Amino acid sequence: MKKIMTSISVTWVISLLMASSALALLPNHDYNVTMSTLSETNHQTLVEEVADTSDIYGKLSFHFSNIPDSSTAPFLLVEIIDMASGQPNVVRQNLIPAPEAGQALRMGMNETNHLQTQASMRAFNDAGRVDPLLVMFPVIMMSGSAFSADDAGTLGM
Repeated sequence: MKKIMTSISVTWVISLLMASSALALLPNHDYNVTMSTLSETNHQTLVEEVADTSDIYGKLSFHFSNIPDSSTAPFLLVEIIDMASGQPNVVRQNLIPAPEAGQALRMGMNETNHLQTQASMRAFNDAGRVDPLLVMFPVIMMSGSAFSADDAGTLGM
């Protein structure tokens, strides 16, 4: 199980490094960033929400003060939400393995892992449970940004 989680983490880091600035968020724009736990039964529980403004390049830098570890839930879901229209619009999601107790959590978000997360979440919903094996397929198969939201939905089936 630890090897699977480590492989998933490494693949996400590689995906992050391949991200393009063309896929950045809107510059100088206000966003809410949420962190939730995702239980083994696919139940999402909000842990913390922070507000932040993107810089002139459309990049966000945020910090959570309360990061649950793997004894709480197997995965954490981080979402960047645009509230400009008055309705929540999730513009980025990232599903990450919860860290072991005492470990730091450093993560990034980009369009590729957003699509990987959409596919994983659909697979979790269809299966009715959270399983690291269901995360592996989208992460391995969607390692570039040449996928669409429709591809993510199809792959998550």
